[in-house]
Amino acid sequence: LTLHGNGNGNVNGNSGVSHNGCNQPLEHAVAQEGKHITNNIILALIGELPLYRIACDNGSIAGILFKLFNLCPGMLLEWVQEPLLKVPETEKSMLMNSLTQKNSRDIFFSTCERFVSVCSRRQKMGI
Repeated sequence: LTLHGNGNGNVNGNSGVSHNGCNQPLEHAVAQEGKHITNNIILALIGELPLYRIACDNGSIAGILFKLFNLCPGMLLEWVQEPLLKVPETEKSMLMNSLTQKNSRDIFFSTCERFVSVCSRRQKMGI
């Protein structure tokens, strides 16, 4: 696992200061738990697990997903496939497009809120 950052070798966005010593434990944690975390996040977004704080500035489900995508995009795109099998293609493409187009954080948060709304409406309608 190699974490991606802002192009200067850092995953936290600080320029000029290398944090390679911090990356190794982070890489290990993401490699060990990333799939499980991602699976539960997607299940929460589609309504199969409780969901709190979809999108906000001080920690949120969308924020975790956004950070994971920025750290390890290839792995995240792989991890979301299985839980998204339960979601109709229209909704799935809404979320996947927002990830793969590398939208801004605000646009991604808005997309996650729409995704949750559409999934919730479908679930209530029994579709």
